[in-house]
Amino acid sequence: MQQLTIFKTLLIFLFVIQENSCRQLKMKQLECLTYDPEYAKFDLCELDTSLRNNPTLSIAIRLLTIPVTNINLRVEFGLLGSSPPIIVLNNSWDGCAFLKSRKSNKVFGRLYRYIAPYTNLNHSCPINHDVIIKNLTVAEGGSALAMLGGEFVAKVYAASDGKTRISIKVTSSY
Repeated sequence: MQQLTIFKTLLIFLFVIQENSCRQLKMKQLECLTYDPEYAKFDLCELDTSLRNNPTLSIAIRLLTIPVTNINLRVEFGLLGSSPPIIVLNNSWDGCAFLKSRKSNKVFGRLYRYIAPYTNLNHSCPINHDVIIKNLTVAEGGSALAMLGGEFVAKVYAASDGKTRISIKVTSSY
């Protein structure tokens, strides 16, 4: 029941507060981890901060075991400043089912629509190629999430065949 309340609160933040009323998001740190180097590896994991007001994120994941026919994604958002961080969102979904029907989940659909112009992951499973996110920026039109001011962390864990394969962690602030 508590998860449902937290989820409803998050939906209010996502859909009631307009994106352009949010403060500017600044990505500060990027960390990419491979838990199974025989399954996937990061060819690129870069946060380019050369343009101070417009940092860009680029990631290239080489899939070593293809085709990928099932993927489970878990997304966590946490507010920093306390130990441990306050988790605002911790949810998982079937990535292949979502990519097949992107309107099936409004929260993840909104996140995907934000990332879609920067990635080659634009079709459902099976995935037979490397996954690339190139020059993802948040300077144009605010961020995908309406958040309170402060520092926060976003983590994405990708699992296939019941095993966590990779994770991506972005530390940002408003």
